[in-house]
Amino acid sequence: MTEPGGRRRPAWRFGNQIRRVRRQRGLRILVESPALCRYTLNEWQTYFERRLRRRSRSVYDMYLYLGHLQGGSILKFKFKWSDDGEWDERVFEIEIED
Repeated sequence: MTEPGGRRRPAWRFGNQIRRVRRQRGLRILVESPALCRYTLNEWQTYFERRLRRRSRSVYDMYLYLGHLQGGSILKFKFKWSDDGEWDERVFEIEIED
């Protein structure tokens, strides 16, 4: 996905697990299977869930707007795969930068 001005929007995927993203740029998460994503910004005290949208035969994605967050925030997320209905135990982290 391209932003105005021709810059590519940062994308997290299993083959490119970015560790940091600037809050002004937002974040796109891409996976190859249908999934529900659970994410938090406060160590799972509260969390949100979103189903990833199908973009093509083998690409599912979601976009997170991060502009309202403070630099230094940590986004944690994990997936529940639609194929088996189980939560993946892996938790992924991305630091939000100013």
